[in-house]
Amino acid sequence: MKKTLWIIGSIVVGLFLAATIFYIVRKQQAVTQPVHRDSQAILSIAIDDLLLDNWKQLIRQSDTRRPSEDSSSRRAWREIFASGLHIPARVYFFSLEDKPATLFSIQRITNHRKWHAFLRRHFSDSILRNDGSFTAMNQHMALYSDEEHVVIALSLKKDAHATVAKKIGQERHTWRPVSDWSNLPYAFNRAHATYWLTDDRFFVHANATDGNIHILGNWQLDTEVPSPSTVRQVDTGDYALSFRSVLPLKQTPLLPTFLATFSTQSLDSLSASYHNYVDLQVRAGTTTQHDTIITYGYDDEFNSVEQREIQTLRVPIIESVWLGSPQLSDLLPTTFFYQFHTAQHGDTISISTTSTPPRSVSFQHTDVPWQLHVDFTRWPSAWTYGPFQTLKDNNVKVSISAKASSAHTMDIQGQITY
Repeated sequence: MKKTLWIIGSIVVGLFLAATIFYIVRKQQAVTQPVHRDSQAILSIAIDDLLLDNWKQLIRQSDTRRPSEDSSSRRAWREIFASGLHIPARVYFFSLEDKPATLFSIQRITNHRKWHAFLRRHFSDSILRNDGSFTAMNQHMALYSDEEHVVIALSLKKDAHATVAKKIGQERHTWRPVSDWSNLPYAFNRAHATYWLTDDRFFVHANATDGNIHILGNWQLDTEVPSPSTVRQVDTGDYALSFRSVLPLKQTPLLPTFLATFSTQSLDSLSASYHNYVDLQVRAGTTTQHDTIITYGYDDEFNSVEQREIQTLRVPIIESVWLGSPQLSDLLPTTFFYQFHTAQHGDTISISTTSTPPRSVSFQHTDVPWQLHVDFTRWPSAWTYGPFQTLKDNNVKVSISAKASSAHTMDIQGQITY
């Protein structure tokens, strides 16, 4: 009996040691992944650690799902694992200075037959060349692969920059292993997910466990952190999304890109019109808008006749307040998916999908210069599709804020529950 127990114990210990060694080796191999030497930012996602630290929750989710149910995300993961690509312990993405909205990743191909079969299943417009290279593209994703590696490009815009992905794949002298970056933050390869600007101006990391994602980071500004800050007084009780920022235009993520969409002015000109305040509120309810649809028919003599039809639409209630000069008011959109109505009082500019945007607003002091809250349980029905439906079904709530820790630095704290 003792001998049997000793054998079983030895087997268990041996398996544990083998698994531990396998885990350590995969982690060490992961940091040899190449990124571009001119990377502006690097994003990492720890696949192995996420699975190990959340295996109980994954089992619980599997138990509550009916056998007939098979989510699109689960099917996608199965396809990826069977694609012929090497799946590292931690996946690294990078962005370039002139392509900040596109993430690139360089991965190794382990099974060429499976990889080519995967591409043909999912990219019917792709072209397999005689030299073995493969280029594929849709609106938000581009791939370039040869016989050894694939460059993946994922873009928020409808341009995944396939030519840039191809150039990265062909110019291997521009590749640099992640481990070669000497100024990596301490938590970069320890947290479940990290995002780092390589000039050290911004770093945020997140860890997920037991239905919670905890977020920490730091944010270096070129200007002094506004303190104390003045923000609009808002009751966020019935809001699905609430965002506010008192940071300068150049320091506020995505805002310059948004304004540049509607203006040909330079960033310096836009900054002069913007008085360092913006907020965005999306309510859970809806409002009514009317849209005119123009079609063309033919009369009895086959002459083209214009026909107008007025449609009544239910759209989300979206409100946004900006501080700025009258020139800024001219830049803000009156149509952006929906019709926006504008009201201005002094340097306060209000836009809203309702016909009566607030003309006067109340402000209050706060020590939080930047804040974002999202409650997907209140998400507008007009936006409940695709990934938003999944977030709503899982009762996801997001709360992230940044507070001053020194004259030019803000500490980021946040939590995502699901």
